[in-house]
Amino acid sequence: GEQSHPETDGGPHQISLQGVPPLTPAQSRASAELKDFAAGTKELGDYKGAARRERVWEALVWAVCGAGKTEVVLEAVAAVLSAGGRVLYASPRRDVVKELAPRLQAAFGGLEMLVSFGGSKDKFRRAALTAATTHQVLRFYRSFDLVVLDEVDAFPYQGNRALVRGVLRALKPGGKLIYMTATPENVLLSRADRGQVRLVTIPARHHGRPVPEPIIRKQPSFGRLPDGTWTVEPSVVDLLARWLDEKARQVFIFLPTVQLVQTFGRLIQEVFRQRLLLDEAGILLADRFCYSYAGDSRREAVRRGFKGGDFRLMVSTTIMERGITVKNASVLVLEADYEQVFDEAALIQMGGRAGRSQEFPDGEVVFIGRRITKSMSGAQAKIRRLNEIARSTGYLLPDSEP
Repeated sequence: GEQSHPETDGGPHQISLQGVPPLTPAQSRASAELKDFAAGTKELGDYKGAARRERVWEALVWAVCGAGKTEVVLEAVAAVLSAGGRVLYASPRRDVVKELAPRLQAAFGGLEMLVSFGGSKDKFRRAALTAATTHQVLRFYRSFDLVVLDEVDAFPYQGNRALVRGVLRALKPGGKLIYMTATPENVLLSRADRGQVRLVTIPARHHGRPVPEPIIRKQPSFGRLPDGTWTVEPSVVDLLARWLDEKARQVFIFLPTVQLVQTFGRLIQEVFRQRLLLDEAGILLADRFCYSYAGDSRREAVRRGFKGGDFRLMVSTTIMERGITVKNASVLVLEADYEQVFDEAALIQMGGRAGRSQEFPDGEVVFIGRRITKSMSGAQAKIRRLNEIARSTGYLLPDSEP
């Protein structure tokens, strides 16, 4: 029947996971490492040579884009709940919290749970398991034995000290903190490399093929004709034509600003219209192009159309960098050296749209800029590093050559 949870922390009661999809080998290993970390069964004091007196109480889950981070933390959460502890799962984005809550509820079979985001009814109850947006975390003080921070790279954390402090306040003394991200900040990674944070990687996607490594081209994306009108660089048009020649292939083009999307989205479409290239159904390819940006009133319709395959090519700002997945994508980032917008995390996320599905694990990713920024080479290096870990750990299929 219904378990009633008294207001005090519940005593130990066995929590069993239900209906969690089977994990890949890479996920299983990460899951076991996190359970070990959260349960604190081993004294991790001298983990990787960190000073013995310094207990390692933070873990970083560094996953390739599209590897499934949520599932790997469930065993650790179950271990803490089973010991009578309380757990907070926090994400910066409201939509993530809303989508996640029913999944957690199902996995922990009817365990009483609190879901908290701006505008939600139910904020002040005490529960064994809480899912909340990071802004709501500020209301909790020394409440949790384990805090899981999902998408720590995503807005609003970066550089937001107040939120990070709020998260630390929500931990009980001696509590543990797990960061989960596809784009760890260098500060956090170097702490992990020094052994101050336990590093747990999920370096491979479920299909066992490497994540497409970005190719960097140092060149302009657009040029001016003698009469002053703008034109798309021929090498860019050739690249797109080659990609679109594959019939199931869809293409993301990212540009840094709304104005550039409006100007150059139409320009790219115009160039293809003049080339009279047809798709397999005999329709002008140019008629299957679309563009989108944050203030666009047709944004949702465009997004659905692209997801459903009506459009073959979408030009957009970074609004599409997360949460839209199509089976067979290649990714082109133009003006990739526009560092105010295209930081390392954004470039990794955008590149992460390619090669996600079993049927089409390959995709291509190209960054084009007039200069090569630290973010461009950093994104390339991080993707490469996880691929190397996956290869050396045996998680990639034998025919996946670098």
